[in-house]
Amino acid sequence: MVRKRWPKQLINDVYYKEDNPNGSGKCWHCGKKIVFTQRKHSDRYGWHIDHFPIVYRDIEDQVCCGVTDQHDINNLVPSCVSCNISHEFEITHWYFCNNTQPYCKRKCCSHTLFISVIIFCIMYSIVLTVLFINCYFNARE
Repeated sequence: MVRKRWPKQLINDVYYKEDNPNGSGKCWHCGKKIVFTQRKHSDRYGWHIDHFPIVYRDIEDQVCCGVTDQHDINNLVPSCVSCNISHEFEITHWYFCNNTQPYCKRKCCSHTLFISVIIFCIMYSIVLTVLFINCYFNARE
C-alpha cells in the first residue's frame, strides 16, 4: 500500500491536538518543543506525524478490525524526529504476535487462529480444574 499524502488540515489537527499530555507544540512522547513550520526538517525543532499507539506497518492492508485508516486522527500524534525514528515507544502485544493490533490483513495468518485455539483450550482446562477442585472440597464437607 502506498502511503497517502498528509492533508493540510490533518497536519494542523495533529499538531494542535487537545489531548496531548505535554501540551500543544510539544512531542507527544518526550515533551520536547517542536515548531509547526519545521515538519520536514530533522533539525532541533523538527517533527513528524507518528502513528501511535498502532504503528503504520500494522495498519497497512488491514481490512476488518482495529485501525484501518492511516489518516485516523485518533491514531496520529506529533512526535520529534528522534522519538519517531527510534521506535522506542511502540507497544507490541504477544497475543497479537508482537503486533500492535489484531492481525486482520488480506493475507490471513493461520498461526493467529492456532494461537487463539491454544489459549482457549488452556483457559477451558483451568476452568474445569477449578470446578473439579470446588466440587471435590464441597463433597468432602
